[in-house]
Amino acid sequence: MITYAYPFPGRGLSAGIERLAEGIANSLQGKGVEVSIVTSRALGQIVEGMTPAGARILPVPSLMTVPHTGSLAINLVSFSTSALINRRREIANSDIVQVFAASLLPLPLYRKGLPPLASYFPHLDLPQSRSDFLWLPEMNMLLKNLYDRSDIILAGVPEGSKGFRDLTGFFEVPRQKIRLVYEGIDPKVFNNGIDASKVKARFGDDMILYVGSPNPRKGIIHLFRAMKKILQARKDAKLVLVGQVGEAHGTQLRNAARSLGIGDHVVFEGFLEESQLPSYYTAADVFAFPSLNDGYPLVCLEAMACGCPIVATRLDTISEIVGDSGILVDPGAEIQISDAIVSLLEDRSLRRSLSDRGAERVNTRFTWDKVTDAYLRTYSEMLDASR
Repeated sequence: MITYAYPFPGRGLSAGIERLAEGIANSLQGKGVEVSIVTSRALGQIVEGMTPAGARILPVPSLMTVPHTGSLAINLVSFSTSALINRRREIANSDIVQVFAASLLPLPLYRKGLPPLASYFPHLDLPQSRSDFLWLPEMNMLLKNLYDRSDIILAGVPEGSKGFRDLTGFFEVPRQKIRLVYEGIDPKVFNNGIDASKVKARFGDDMILYVGSPNPRKGIIHLFRAMKKILQARKDAKLVLVGQVGEAHGTQLRNAARSLGIGDHVVFEGFLEESQLPSYYTAADVFAFPSLNDGYPLVCLEAMACGCPIVATRLDTISEIVGDSGILVDPGAEIQISDAIVSLLEDRSLRRSLSDRGAERVNTRFTWDKVTDAYLRTYSEMLDASR
C-alpha cells in the first residue's frame, strides 16, 4: 500500500485518507494478507516498524508537511518519487500495489516491472480559489497519469453519480477498469454502546456535532447560518466542531461565528484521535454534515454506527450511505438544515427511530469486514489477469 499519509502512531495530516488506508490495512491483515505500507515520515512521527495489526511500515523522506497543497503539488511529487526510488525493491516484490489518492505517480519510466496496480478514486476537486490554482490543476493532471497506468480503479462512488461521471469523463477512465467499493467502519470501535457520559456532561442537551475538515466545500458556513435560526427555537443548542483547523481557517470560522452572533454556541474541539470520536458521536443529539461536494465521508458511517441521527446534504454518495436513516437536505439550503435539525432536537422518538435504522444499516452493509471482501475479490481478479 502506498499512501502519503498514514495514522501510525497518529498524525491527522489528512484524516480521510489516513483512516481509509488504516481500515483496509487492518482488515486485510486480519484476513491473512501480508500488508506493507509505504508512507511519508516528513512529520517525524513515522518510523520503520509494525502497526498494532501487524502491517509493516516503510517510511520514506519527502516534503509532505501539508496534505495536498503546495505549488505545483511538489509535495506529492516528492513523496511519489521518494517512494519509487527508496522502496522500489519492496514495491516490485509485492503481489499487488494499492495506491491511495495522488500518493503515487508512476511515470512510464517506473511503470515497467511493477506488480498489478490498483488506485483509489475518492472525488474530483476543482479550483475554487486563487490558491487552489497553484496546485489543483497539477494534481489532477498527475492523478490522470496515475489512473491511465492503473490496472483497476477502486471508486467509492455509486454508478451514475457525479463522482462516477467525473471519473469516466474528466479523468477519461474506461468503465471496464472501474470497480465500485464502499468504505467501512470497525463495529468494535464505533457502536451505540459507548459510554459518552463525560462528553454529554460537558455539552448538555441539544448538542449538534460536525466532524471533518474546515475546507469551504464542506459547507460549514451554511451550518453556521442555519445555527442562527436553530438558536431561536433551541436557545441552549451547542455546535461542536471536531477536526484539524489551521490558523487561517480557524480565524475565518471564528470571525464568521462572531459576526453571525453564534460565537458563544460554537465550540472548536480541534483534532481528536479516533479513540475519542465514538463518545462524541454517542453524546451528540444530531450529526450535521452540510457538505457541498464530497467523496465518501466515513464520518457519516461512524455517526450512524454510534446511533447518532444525521442531517446531511443530498449528494450522491451521502444518499447511498444514509438512505432512510437520516434527513437529507439540498446543498447550501440553510432553512432546510435548520428545520431538519430542530425537528430532531424536538422529537426524541424520531431521533430514536433514525438512530436504530442507521446502526442497522451500517452493520448489514458497511463494516470493514464486508468492504475488505470486495477488495480481495478485486485483487484476485487482478492476479488472475496478470498471470
